[in-house]
Amino acid sequence: LQTRIVRVNCSRKILDLALHDSNVGMGDNSKTLATLMDLEELGACGTAATFQLPGKRRGIVHITEMFDSWQPFPQSAIRKGKVYEAYVFCDAKETPGGKMQMSLRSSLVHGKKESPEEKRVLAIADLQLGMRVSGYVVNSGPKGVLVALSRTLDARIRLSMLSDEIIDKDAVSQLYPVGKLIRDATVVEIRADEGQIEISLRQVSLTFGQLSVGDVVSGRVKRVTDFGIFAQLDNSLLTGLIHKSEVSDTASVSLDSYKLGDRLSSAKVLRLDN
Repeated sequence: LQTRIVRVNCSRKILDLALHDSNVGMGDNSKTLATLMDLEELGACGTAATFQLPGKRRGIVHITEMFDSWQPFPQSAIRKGKVYEAYVFCDAKETPGGKMQMSLRSSLVHGKKESPEEKRVLAIADLQLGMRVSGYVVNSGPKGVLVALSRTLDARIRLSMLSDEIIDKDAVSQLYPVGKLIRDATVVEIRADEGQIEISLRQVSLTFGQLSVGDVVSGRVKRVTDFGIFAQLDNSLLTGLIHKSEVSDTASVSLDSYKLGDRLSSAKVLRLDN
């Protein structure tokens, strides 16, 4: 092995050696040995761990760059103080503090072939409507969750898109905690000019184009207003309005008879406004 002397301790007769020079990551994509220092508390940036590199440099690994496979809570699978082989991205800017962005994925470190589902989507141009994607929750709150699809792309799941069932907004952070793996979400909106991606966990089968006036549909109460009921249609991303004049033929049933989440077993389509 050809090594570089990093440090000399004459009193203890110890040499600290490195297999890579201190300029690792400054030019071409490179590989290095990295010692896990800390597991980070995940935030919107998606940083999962900090490593010590040769030459007293430090590197960070994004949560989507820990393993090729989509593992639940991947931070729990690595240990502080252990040495890992890492791949350093030359196309990534150093973070504040001079930390290099790295990957522990075998496909990059050892050249292992990726399966189609293991590929990371790095550019918004590579996405298509209806495409299935996976990632990790990096932010969670009453309005929905933010999912890291890769080290360069995040997507949002709105509250109404988290489940086919009605979810209490105050329960989102508990049901979808930071670090949770999201599998096979559907891309439902792409705004490339704004760099925004919307994905959904709902089982979508019914589309607007499949509906006709006179069809009978089912769903759940999404919201009750002074002028009617907004209903979320089953197996779709569609919302319909039931005007207060169409709620019932009898005075015994009114808007006050319905609350959020109530089941609507049948409703007739009277008009379609695209």
